[in-house]
Amino acid sequence: MTPDHEGSSSPACNSLNDRTSIFKYDEDEGEGEEWAVVNLTQLLEIVDEHFRQPCKLVKLAEGGYHKIYDIHPCHEGTRTLDAVLRVASPAFPSDKMNSEVATLRYIGEHSSVPVPKVYAWNADAGSPAGVEYMIMEKVPGVAPLDIWPDLPVDIKEKVVVQVAEHLVALFHLRFSQAGSIYLSDPASSSSESVLSPTADTYRIGPVITGPFYRALNRILERPDSDLIVPNTPPPYNSLHSLRGPFAHASEYLSSYLRAKLLKLSVCRAETLASLNLDGNDADSEKGELILQQAEKVLKKAIELCHVYPGDVPVPGDISTPDRPFTVKFDDFRLVNILVCLPLPLVKTQLSV
Repeated sequence: MTPDHEGSSSPACNSLNDRTSIFKYDEDEGEGEEWAVVNLTQLLEIVDEHFRQPCKLVKLAEGGYHKIYDIHPCHEGTRTLDAVLRVASPAFPSDKMNSEVATLRYIGEHSSVPVPKVYAWNADAGSPAGVEYMIMEKVPGVAPLDIWPDLPVDIKEKVVVQVAEHLVALFHLRFSQAGSIYLSDPASSSSESVLSPTADTYRIGPVITGPFYRALNRILERPDSDLIVPNTPPPYNSLHSLRGPFAHASEYLSSYLRAKLLKLSVCRAETLASLNLDGNDADSEKGELILQQAEKVLKKAIELCHVYPGDVPVPGDISTPDRPFTVKFDDFRLVNILVCLPLPLVKTQLSV
């Protein structure tokens, strides 16, 4: 991974090298396939324009598919901006960021759950910056994972109670379809194209998750693929069509299995290679038998999706039978929660 630099479009902030710096995502450290080269100078210009003052970026955190930069004003004495720049690698399609923005806005408008504000974003990786990004509110707090063993019991109880309250509030958000939340306007891939929210601002669209976009060790399976199964009628003949949205729970559950089945059909050679067999005739025959058995299991599992749990809402006396779906967290862990604590802590780490 090439090093990141602080940068600014203002000469008063940084040197020439900083102002011309770039970074890239690699498959791994050192060697590897290049994912994206991002122009930090262009991103600085975007940030400067948004806040209408010269700023600088300081790398704050990095995950598997995002880098977070703290945004600071260049001039001393200027109030803090309390904002971060979240830069995405091209690991997922642009509808991932579009859905993230829409989901944050929807939850903020329809519940009491605190969510960070998104000030600006662009989901077009073909923009001059060369990457998708969002400028968003910096949320104060610490990740409880870093401090949990040292927290007093009463603080732990408060954290658990508040998390439960937020989950209840989110559970009251109901939808007629399963999928991901998007802004209704299909052209809303940036903050410039979105006006003030209205009652029909949102829609439910295709899901953005594995195995449709499954990432393993920063390698994406068919990231922008339009896999088609020959001699198979729609909607089960293409990977994209399996992403929903879904009117029934059985459709949602079976879509994952159908995606695996589709990949077995279209990507037969790649799947056989992933079994790490020796490649001789005996092993090739063994591998084919393994795949045939896998296909049988997947087809039987698809049948079972319509039986258990089926399409009957749980619980059966749900108050919104016409809207049986609610919000689901794919990665709900302590590391993805921030808490604001009233007591001083010695060993803490800021998490964004």
